[in-house]
Amino acid sequence: MGHGVHGKILAAVALCRHSAHTLEAARRLARTDGGTVTVLHVVTLPSFVGISSGDARADLDTLERYVHHAGRERLGTLVERAGLGPGSIARLAVGDPAQVIVDEARRMGADAIVLGAEHHHGFGRLVLGSVAARVRDRSPCPVVVSGSGEGATPMSARS
Repeated sequence: MGHGVHGKILAAVALCRHSAHTLEAARRLARTDGGTVTVLHVVTLPSFVGISSGDARADLDTLERYVHHAGRERLGTLVERAGLGPGSIARLAVGDPAQVIVDEARRMGADAIVLGAEHHHGFGRLVLGSVAARVRDRSPCPVVVSGSGEGATPMSARS
């Protein structure tokens, strides 16, 4: 495990077509300082207020098990293809993406968070950009946003 400026990198991915770019940016950042990468995918499950039926609860439990199974499989494949090395860890969590990312960064003592971002216009940009902005505002460490291209953009973290 590295002891450089960016020894512990948390790479948060959405399991979309741009996830490989996010992992490449995290891999480069970790390699620069001899660090390790933890890859995190956060799933948001639907919330149904007032569910009282046992059948409905069982359906939600089945959905959650399926999402965990399918997500772990896709995440494992993505991490394997990225060639992050033997020290890499893949985690799947359920909850609010921004909050889970910040909580995981604190838990693991991350030196930096790398997030993926797509370039959108209008309402889509507002919605998709809100996770990155919320992570930046709450993060205990620097946040880097990796787009679908070659570069990565540092965002200042607020303590």
